[in-house]
Amino acid sequence: MNKQQRKDGVTARLFPVVKDYLGNHLTTIDEIKQGVWMVHSKKEKWILKEFRTKQQLFLQHKLTRYLKEYGFTQTYQFMPIQFVIDHRTIGCIEYIPSLKNRSFHYRTRQNIFDAFSLIQQFHTTTRQFSHKFPELSLFNQMEKWHNRFSHYKNWFQLSPMRTNIFLKAMVDYGEWALEQLGTTNDLLLPSTDCLIHGDVAHHNFIRAEDGQLHVIDFDLVKSGSETIDYLQLANRVLPYLDWDIDMLFQIPELNKYKKNEQFLIALTYPTDVYRECLLYRGHHTNQLLSLFRLPKKRLKFYETIKARYDKR
Repeated sequence: MNKQQRKDGVTARLFPVVKDYLGNHLTTIDEIKQGVWMVHSKKEKWILKEFRTKQQLFLQHKLTRYLKEYGFTQTYQFMPIQFVIDHRTIGCIEYIPSLKNRSFHYRTRQNIFDAFSLIQQFHTTTRQFSHKFPELSLFNQMEKWHNRFSHYKNWFQLSPMRTNIFLKAMVDYGEWALEQLGTTNDLLLPSTDCLIHGDVAHHNFIRAEDGQLHVIDFDLVKSGSETIDYLQLANRVLPYLDWDIDMLFQIPELNKYKKNEQFLIALTYPTDVYRECLLYRGHHTNQLLSLFRLPKKRLKFYETIKARYDKR
């Protein structure tokens, strides 16, 4: 059975199970992507999502419930029902219609500012109840970065792309950043300060029909320092700010890091390059490099920070 048949089979088996719950109100179930479905009834829509375990579903249900109780309403709520298909746990989630059916993106400064503001609100809210989530592991940024760097370097050394100047530079800057940050810096140490989202990609935000921004998908939520999310979000938006450090620190939530040596050095760790290269390692060089916006400006940005601290 090929992948498409397998996915179609799951969708087909979902239909009668969901119909038992909704009755004649159910009209269609459409697969949006692997493990995520849109449920259409005569009056409403819902999202069905597959979770690795019942515990993961319970955790996210618990998180969204606490967020609402503590006043954070810019996300979805779970419906009080779950489905089990072939030992797969599938949760039912409130559907948030997007403004003009458009996907969120980081191509405008307003969207960037709004994303940072919403993540800051998420941190402020979860700081009030993070102690109620002892089951969440502490996020270790340095350990993850060392592992990802090792995987990227091993791939690069064996890759036909190993002569590419840009990809080689990414090895050098990653190595430099890790050496400078060491293993004892206090900025990136594991912390129970708040809960962090862990995946602030543009597709995990929705601009709702009323114009409010919502954050979704808590698969990677952990206990940690707010700095982790801010670093990841900074890394994602810098290409849309033309790798301009002054524009970056106009974002209110980042202003306090403007003179923070550890934060600035951490910005030179090319986590997105490592992630995409390892994910799309089978692609042609030009296809792979096209994923990275303004490579020359990125290199200049990295070199400016490196030169500043190499002079110490």
